[in-house]
Amino acid sequence: AGDLLRAERTRPGSDLGALIENHIKEGKLVPAEITVRLLMQAMEAGGWVGGKYLIDGFPRSVDNLEAWHKTTNGQVAVRFCLFLDCSESVMEARLLERGKTSGRADDNLESIRKRFQGFRSETMPIVEQFEAQGTLKRIGTEQSAEGVWADARILFGPSVVFVLGGPGSGKGTVCARIAETFGYTHLSAGDLLRAERKRPGSDLGALIENHIKEGKL
Repeated sequence: AGDLLRAERTRPGSDLGALIENHIKEGKLVPAEITVRLLMQAMEAGGWVGGKYLIDGFPRSVDNLEAWHKTTNGQVAVRFCLFLDCSESVMEARLLERGKTSGRADDNLESIRKRFQGFRSETMPIVEQFEAQGTLKRIGTEQSAEGVWADARILFGPSVVFVLGGPGSGKGTVCARIAETFGYTHLSAGDLLRAERKRPGSDLGALIENHIKEGKL
């Protein structure tokens, strides 16, 4: 989100860029609605239908999250919030080490601890809110980079949507359109069973056939 704000601020002729610049000059926080608008523009440019987006560093506050809900107006389904869980002592040591070469003015002990304080007061309530809703995925990041990645990649396995409806409800038709529009692979449990039943030499096919003969399916 920060990268989008910085890029828009310097984009020639941008009305939003001028607004961002004015807020910064006046020492005011950029309204959360502007950040969300930039995020949505980037998502639309990248492909709205079927798009998959990781939003880094947002939402950072209740105000951010409220602006997200207001601006997206239910158009975007948030799959989950990924929280990188790390103690302040470890993060502090990492930032101080980074500060030796980063050249960043805020990589000093006083600034770091102020940032931690802001994170606790502004962002942790958001983390707790996602956790209460059952949409928080937590990864401990005090382990090795490979360990963190091993834990993270598990969370991004296949995405599955179950589609249920009575006979004649239109499951096949709706699924076909969803698959075509959003890039899903359409799998029909019934079709798979029928195909396996007919496949020569299939042990599963023989098992399916026996169950059908015995009236178990």
